[in-house]
Amino acid sequence: SYSIRVQTDDGQGGTYEEQFAITVNNFIDEILMVTDPALALGNVGTGLNLELVHLSNDAENQILTLSVADVMGVSSDANQLLIRGDAGDAIVSSGDPVGVTWTDMGIQEIVDSVTYNVFVSNGAILLVEDVVDTTGLSLS
Repeated sequence: SYSIRVQTDDGQGGTYEEQFAITVNNFIDEILMVTDPALALGNVGTGLNLELVHLSNDAENQILTLSVADVMGVSSDANQLLIRGDAGDAIVSSGDPVGVTWTDMGIQEIVDSVTYNVFVSNGAILLVEDVVDTTGLSLS
């Protein structure tokens, strides 16, 4: 929560002051804007508390390669990662051990007016904007 005090002066000796309390909930800590047409999430690093990857190069179809371990490694607080993108962008799973797959939960979640499809695997949660191609994810 934040406390803000606003004071105004009409220039003729009259003033008014009021204090407001502002509470911020559900904000995104870290955002990675991706302009590279092909990015492996494992090359980004770990312990970043990354919450959102935005495939932001409108001129090209982009491919994001990731594993369950990558999602867990970059999203240290909630083990949840949001992926935004455009039609033509895609996500491909790679590097997971045999038998480790994503489960399409068959539900959608809306975050900041963006609709995401929900996938889970071994404690990791992946929310992918509904226009991004997910056929490259290893699904169970």
